[in-house]
Amino acid sequence: MTHQRGAALLVALLIAALVTVTLTMMLQRQSALAGIEWQLRETAQARRILQGAEDWALLILREDARRSLIDHLGEPWAIPLQEGRLADFLKDSADAAALNQSRVQDVWLSGRIVDADARYNLMRLTIPGAAQPRERALWLRIAAQAELPAELAREVMQRYAPPPAVDASKNAPATSPQAQAVQAPPPLSLAHLIAQVPALAPWGAPLSALAVVLPDATTINVNTASKPVLMALMPGLDDTQAERFMDLRRKAPWRDLNMISATFADKPLAMDVAQAGVASRYFFVTAQVRLTADADASTVVNMTTLLERLPQENRVRVVRRDFGAVAP
Repeated sequence: MTHQRGAALLVALLIAALVTVTLTMMLQRQSALAGIEWQLRETAQARRILQGAEDWALLILREDARRSLIDHLGEPWAIPLQEGRLADFLKDSADAAALNQSRVQDVWLSGRIVDADARYNLMRLTIPGAAQPRERALWLRIAAQAELPAELAREVMQRYAPPPAVDASKNAPATSPQAQAVQAPPPLSLAHLIAQVPALAPWGAPLSALAVVLPDATTINVNTASKPVLMALMPGLDDTQAERFMDLRRKAPWRDLNMISATFADKPLAMDVAQAGVASRYFFVTAQVRLTADADASTVVNMTTLLERLPQENRVRVVRRDFGAVAP
């Protein structure tokens, strides 16, 4: 009888332990699900705020196009938005008092607009015909500025080579090398290019500072281009002359390319005017939202948007939007 009572007690203890473990696992799972739900809710809120920042950028660029025919780094769009509380941006609104008691006090926002046309657009390598030699020459100079090995620079040229003309009368099969060359589109972004040519990865940062992939061929804006891009665009510039060029544009942006030729008349710049301009069509908007739940926990969401400005239509359109993307 004693043995039976001992066995029953042991079974009861085992059952109690099993129930305790099961309840603990259920509570942990419930806590994890609550954490996931909170994270999803915070991320969704952050995305809505970022899209509001994108709307602000659309307005800034549209107004800029109405006021000026050129783009330069002294314009309002080029001023970065340093991180600050969202409530501070909205403090003059009618609901300012309510905002002080709301969750918006825990939201931090930062962002900037970057001129995509300040870099060499690899889609220019797809221009067929007589432009090919000069585009390849410019790309090789850009690659040299990024210290990209010559063999990788040539590999990039192959990825963006214009498709060969196909003689329709010969009815080449779809599996022929000629037909495959026509069918293969060029990479649509630097990320896609690096995915296709993994050897480029170590040069990703310097390459992205000097080159870009946009939907169609664009010119380099000499008012916003960096010094390495300018020296590649105008091989006649030495380091000292490049510094002078940038100093002059800070004082007074270039209104047209003829101003540059007149200013540097004593020094041939070897600039191809078909590759340069003083205005821009494409811009990147990068923004970040940080939601702070407490001192030790926060949710950070990044967004990068490519915008195309269409002055003749008085509008700016979103080309693509990537959440979680790093700044271009």
